[in-house]
Order: sequence, then structure tokens, then C-alpha cells
Amino acid sequence: MGGLWCSREQGLLATAAGLWTACFLAAAPQDPPWWTVSCLALAWAAATWISRPAPLLGAALGGAAYAATLGAGIPTENPAPMVASLLIVYSNGRFLADASGLLAVPLLLAATALPGAGASPGGAVFGAFLYIAGYVFGRLVRRRFKASAQVVANTARLGVQNPVQLARMQVDAETSAVAEESLAVIGSSIDAMCRAAAHAARTLQTADITRITTLGTEAVGRLKTLLVDLRAGVKATGPQENTLDRCLSQKRGSSQKKQQEALQKQPRIRQLLRPRTLTWLAPSLIVGGLLAVETIMLAQKIAAIGLVTALVVAAALTLRERNATATCAVIAAALALCAFTGTALPEGLALGISCVVAVWCAIADGRILARIGAAFLAAVLLLALAAESTGGAANLPFNLALLGFTAFAAHAWHVHGRAEQDALTEMGQLQLRFTSSFDATLAAGRLELARSVHDAASHAVGAMVIQSNAALAMHERNPEAARAALELVLDIGRSAGRGLTVLKANTVEPPKRSALQSLQSVMDQVAAAGTTVTLGHVNPVPQRHAAVAYRIMREALFNAARHAPGSPVTISIVTSSDGSCIITVDNSRTTTAATPGGGTGFGLQGLHELVSSSGGTLRSGPVHDTAAPSTAAGRTAQGEAPASGFQLVAVLPAEPEPLQQGDA
Repeated sequence: MGGLWCSREQGLLATAAGLWTACFLAAAPQDPPWWTVSCLALAWAAATWISRPAPLLGAALGGAAYAATLGAGIPTENPAPMVASLLIVYSNGRFLADASGLLAVPLLLAATALPGAGASPGGAVFGAFLYIAGYVFGRLVRRRFKASAQVVANTARLGVQNPVQLARMQVDAETSAVAEESLAVIGSSIDAMCRAAAHAARTLQTADITRITTLGTEAVGRLKTLLVDLRAGVKATGPQENTLDRCLSQKRGSSQKKQQEALQKQPRIRQLLRPRTLTWLAPSLIVGGLLAVETIMLAQKIAAIGLVTALVVAAALTLRERNATATCAVIAAALALCAFTGTALPEGLALGISCVVAVWCAIADGRILARIGAAFLAAVLLLALAAESTGGAANLPFNLALLGFTAFAAHAWHVHGRAEQDALTEMGQLQLRFTSSFDATLAAGRLELARSVHDAASHAVGAMVIQSNAALAMHERNPEAARAALELVLDIGRSAGRGLTVLKANTVEPPKRSALQSLQSVMDQVAAAGTTVTLGHVNPVPQRHAAVAYRIMREALFNAARHAPGSPVTISIVTSSDGSCIITVDNSRTTTAATPGGGTGFGLQGLHELVSSSGGTLRSGPVHDTAAPSTAAGRTAQGEAPASGFQLVAVLPAEPEPLQQGDA
């Protein structure tokens, strides 16, 4: 229940109901005194007013007002209570959640059973039909309002959701899952390499040391498979659909296809008995049946043209959903033809239902042309009734009230439907922006996750293989140095295990030292494998670029040690006054065989993605020796000088400027 003071709309409706009651009571042949007219009009207005916050109480007050109206000598044929009664039963259907609002019908009709009321059975049936129709209209509007409110609420919930936060939550969950898989797949390989290194440190046998390299090659293969699977999710256009969703979609589509095939095989009569078809044909069937019953029971002599016109009216209702304007036009034309030729139609529920259904569909359609068609139909009906010489004018107020009430309820239904459509449109736009932002954040998080897994495991495995190769090269002439290299394999393996554990815990600590200080341990590892690292022109790296610079130099050093072992590496860092930074890593050509097992192939790709996400650029590739001999033997297959080394150049921008309005 709402408050006693209702909306302005309810106040206007109560006023209209009171004025309608007062006008028809004042014009009644019984000529009741003015104070009786005023009191009854106020009673009906009050019952209409209270029917919104307390629908059943309003129905009880309406029943009492109806009894008082009949007690004042006003017959049941007087249309004075009609508007208020329809609004009361409409409010019971509109504002009560359960079917208790149907009690409004007997509460309002109870007065007709009072002694001296003079109500006929036919009049009671007609009144019950009107009240039930008003209640049904209220239920229809309530259902549309609930659907609209649900869509609006869903839109509001979607509007306050943060797609970036939801995507990060999913990335965090994936981080834990992938780290768990990394520990299971890669961690076991690293543990095996550590055990092999411990055994080789004791024996210094060639086969034992070579086993470390073999295990490293297998670990790289497993890691590559893991990274391929992880990066495959980045290419998706939306959140990943799980296998269950796909299966359900396939089953649902298969079920619908089977239903359509079965429907095509059904006989035509069974297709006509489908629920959708019955709903579509129901008004025409009801109107046609009522026309037949009324023609027989009322014993009216109706000309053939009248019967044909009645059938045309019933058939026109089948067009109501596709073209409500045409439905109104056909019914109006049929009524005009009967009025022009003086042909009588059965006057009863059939004609009333036809006009009510047509006006409802036209007003609910919402388009101007459809509403003009509804107004035209109402005008033709009222003019035809007014022109009848057999008492049709007496039914004019009832039809006017019924069509006006139908238009009011259909307009309310259309308003809530339009609000629902607006909310659906807004939800679609929000969903599009939400999905776009969610996908972008999810893709960025997965790429970062792939890079983290690569950094935590791939570099460690590569460094362990490098140190095992160094131990293999020194185990005969310098056993102590070989054992030191194997001990370093153990240290790197333990550090990698801790890194995977940190990744599993979903904690990434920002660098607390400068990029070069953080890189010192990596420089020591590659130096132990025979790679000389030289610092050229080096400026301090801005703190905001420290993490990216560290990852760039670490990847370059490991790639040089893995693919060009023994070659000297030079690192240069140039920082400008505006905060931009240029990092250059060069390594010369080597004649030593590359580290067995290679890499995953995602190192430089991850660097390109990382630098691009920071607004910078990365260029990497072989450096060709222009001073090389010009003979055919000294040229490559493409006709260019042989590569004299490899160079990586990363340009990190200054602090990005804030986007101006309109930038995208």
C-alpha cells in the first residue's frame, strides 16, 4: 500500500470520476436534489481516490456508494457510476500483487442484489463483464510495469558495475589457476633439474651434466605449450564461454530445430491448435460466437448485409497485431456502412469486444496513425449509435466510458512498454561499453600473466641450462668451477620455485631498487656462463620506467646468453630531460653453438606488448656488418651482409599528457 496522498494522476482520475457521476446524476429523470448529487459524486470520487493506496477498501467504498446511488432512486441503467467503478477494478488489478483484487467485482455488484434495486440478470452479467475487463486491463498494465521496472533495475545495476574491477578479479583467479598449473607442469621439471644438478655436482660425469640440459629442453617445451594456451584466450572477442555454456547452447539450438521439424510434419489442424495460434484467433472466435448467440437468442431480424458485415468485423481482429490501424479502419467502415444503409447489427458484447480490442491495440501501438485510427473508430461508433432510431443513443454513454477507459489503460501499458524499450536500449549500450572495457582489461591482464609466467619460469630454465653447459665445458679442467656452476643451477632453481610461489599467491612487488641494481643478479648469472656485460653510456632510469627497463634488459641478457653464448653484451641507457628513456642492448656475433632447447618464442613478443602498453616502441633484430667482404661467399642468401650481432632498442616515452576532451 502507498500513502494516502496519491499521485497527481490519481487525483485527476478521481476528479474526472466525480464530475462524470455528478453530470449523469443531475441529468437523471428522477431529478435528485443537488445535495444528493454532490454527496454521491464525492463518495465515488473518494472511492476512486482511495483505490490506489488501498484497492480493496476503495472497492468496498465503491460498493457502499453504489448502494447509496440505488437507494436514492437512481436505476442501474444510469451510467453515473460506470467510470468510477471501472477505475476501481482497474486499480485492484494494477496495484494488488495477488488475485485478491477480483473481490472488487462482487463488492461492486453486491448493491444490485439489494431489495428494490431492480437489476436484471442481463444487466448484472453485463456489469460483471465490464468489471472483469477493467480488472484484466489492470493486470496487463501491472505485468508490463513489472517487466519495465525489472529492466530499469538491471540497467541501473549494470551502470554501477565496474568492468575493470570485474576483469581484474577474473585475471586474479586465472593467475592463481595458471600458477597452480605452472607449479605442477614446470615446477616438477625444475625440481628434476635441481636433483640432476645435485647429483652431477657429486659425480661430475658428462652424462649427469648433459641430463640437466635434456630436462631443460623438456621444460621449455612444456612451458611453451602452457603459454600458447594462455595467450589463446587473449584473442577471444569476449569473456570466455565455458564448455557447459557451449553444450547448453548447442542442445538448445538442436532442440529448437527438432521442434521446428516436428511442427512442419504436423497436420494443418494441429498447427492451428498451437497456443500462439489460439491466442491470435481468440478475439475473432469469441466475437463470432457471441454474434451467433446474440442473433439467435435476441431473435433480431438481421439482413444478410448485417451478418456479412459482422463477420468482416470478426475477421478484421486478426490484423490487430500486424496493423492496428487497418483493424480500426475496417471496423469503422463496417459500422459506417450499416449506419448508412440502415442495417441493424446485434447490439451486445460482440460489438463491444470488437471495438475494445481494436482501440486497445491501436493505442498500445503508440504510433500517431494507429491512434488516429482508434479515434476515428470511436467517433464512427458514437455517431452511429447517436443516429439510431431504435434507442441506440441510450447506449452512447456506456460506449463512451468503455472506449475512454480502454484508451487510458492502453496508454498506460504503452508508456511502461516505452520505458522498458528505452531501458533495454540503454542496457545494450552499457553492455557494449562494459564488454569492450572488460575484454580490454582481461586481455591486458592475461598478457601480463603470460609475461609473468614466462619471466618466472623461462628465464630460470634458460639460466639453469646455461650454467649446466658451463659446468660441462669446465668439469675436466676445472672441477671446482664446474661444481660452482652446478651449485648456481640449484640456486636458480630454488629462486624459480619461490617465484612461482609468489605468482601463485598473486603478489607482485614493485622494484625497490634501481633497474641496474635489480639486474645485478642476472648479470652475474650470464657472466658466470662466459658472457661479458659492459655498461656504456648509462643515465639513471626514471622510477616510473624502472620495472619495464628491468624486464627489457633481463630479457635481452638472457637471449644473448642463450642464443649467442660467449659474445660480449653492451648496455646503454640515455635519459632525456623530459623523462623519456632509450635503452640499447647490443651483442656481437658468436661462433659458439647456441644453448640447446632454445626458448618459448614469447620473450620478445611479450616485450613488444609490454613496451607498447607503456606508450613506447621496441625495435629488435640482427645488425649487419657493412664492412664484410663483398664476395658471394660473404653474403647471405638475400644478398645482404652477414649479421655481425643483434641489437635491441627500446624507447620509453616521457610522462603521458592527460587526454583532452574528444580524444580516444
